[in-house]
Amino acid sequence: RHLTTSAMRQTVSRRRTLPWEDGEAPKTKTPMDSQIVMFQRIAPVHCDADGILDVGELLRWGDMATCAAAEAHCGGNCVTVAVSDMSFEPGLTPTGGDSVELRATPVSVGNTSMAVGLLVLVESRKLAKRVAYCTAQFTYVTLPGEDGQRPKCPPLDSTGCVEERYAAMLAGERKKVLLKEGT
Repeated sequence: RHLTTSAMRQTVSRRRTLPWEDGEAPKTKTPMDSQIVMFQRIAPVHCDADGILDVGELLRWGDMATCAAAEAHCGGNCVTVAVSDMSFEPGLTPTGGDSVELRATPVSVGNTSMAVGLLVLVESRKLAKRVAYCTAQFTYVTLPGEDGQRPKCPPLDSTGCVEERYAAMLAGERKKVLLKEGT
C-alpha cells in the first residue's frame, strides 16, 4: 500500500469492521501483507526556524504510518502505547522540498498488541539520492470494539526473509527488556 497522508486518513477512518466478525479465527499474515508505505513532501510548515525537518512532524507521520499498518494487520482500531529505539543517521538533515518515504511493517504480534517497525528514507534535493534517515519501533494495542472485546491480532509469519526474522527477534528481545524493567 502506498499512501499520502490524506489518503492515509481516509483509509484508516474507513476501516472499522473486523474481517472475522462472523466468528472465523484470524488468519496468519506476513509482514508484507500489512506493510504501509507513506510519502510526504517536506514543506516549510514542517520545518523549524533553521529550515530543518521538525522531529515532532516526523513522529506524527511515523505514528500515522505505523498505526495504519497495525490496523491493517489486526483489522480493528489500535492505539500507540510506546515509541522506542528511535535512531537517526548522522550527517543528514532533511529540509524543505525534500521527500520522505515512511515504511511501516509489523515485526512482532501478541494477542492484542503488536510492534511495528518504521524505516524513514529521505530523498534529498541536495544529494539527488534516497538514503535511510531514521528507524524506530512503535508498540500498539487493539481497542475494544462495539461488543466491548479487544480483537485478537492474527499471528505473524516472520519466516520469510532474513530481515523479517531478525526484526521479529529484536522485537522479542525488546519486549523482554521492557517487561523486566516494568517489574
